[in-house]
Amino acid sequence: MGVKEAIEDKIKSKKVMVIAKSTCGYSIMAKNVFADYIKSGNLDKKDYGFWDIDGEKNCQAIQDELENMTGARSVPRVFINGKFFGGGDDVKAAASKGKLKEYL
Repeated sequence: MGVKEAIEDKIKSKKVMVIAKSTCGYSIMAKNVFADYIKSGNLDKKDYGFWDIDGEKNCQAIQDELENMTGARSVPRVFINGKFFGGGDDVKAAASKGKLKEYL
């Protein structure tokens, strides 16, 4: 399986998929927003995925493919219902405005 297919499979596997690095502050911010949504019942835990690409041997290739798919290789890259939503700032801003729930 190629890198693109692996990414697409991850995205399809969950309603919300965060492709991230565990040491990245923006990734942690997005993870915390979705953790709050799970706690409040706005998102079912089974519908949420966090793929930490730090440990992947092809981490750079994954980020290169994310750039092809989304226009940026930075993390996190957040996908909701199979579509690219944005990064950590986008998730935080949508949650702060009460708009994130509309996408879920």
